[in-house]
Amino acid sequence: MTANETVQEKLTRELDATHVEIIDNSWMHAGHVAMKGISATEGTHLRVIVVSERFNEVNLIDRHRMVYQALASEFAKQLHALEIKTFTPAEYQNASF
Repeated sequence: MTANETVQEKLTRELDATHVEIIDNSWMHAGHVAMKGISATEGTHLRVIVVSERFNEVNLIDRHRMVYQALASEFAKQLHALEIKTFTPAEYQNASF
């Protein structure tokens, strides 16, 4: 299982997500000072969109905390940066990107 597949599986399972979208921007940070000595070419810098009923009546900061908690072990391995968008199913249906 790739690092990105692991992230998708954990977010789906831990947050009961109905939709998880991952955009891997790791390639954009290959020469970044903080990435020196890291051989991973994927799964270090991600943008995620997570849709879950569990976000109902939860403020944005707590939603992000839920995502970070679900991925704590990935941060310990190779995940370095995460851009997060969280929605309830109703919010996602009405979202404009």
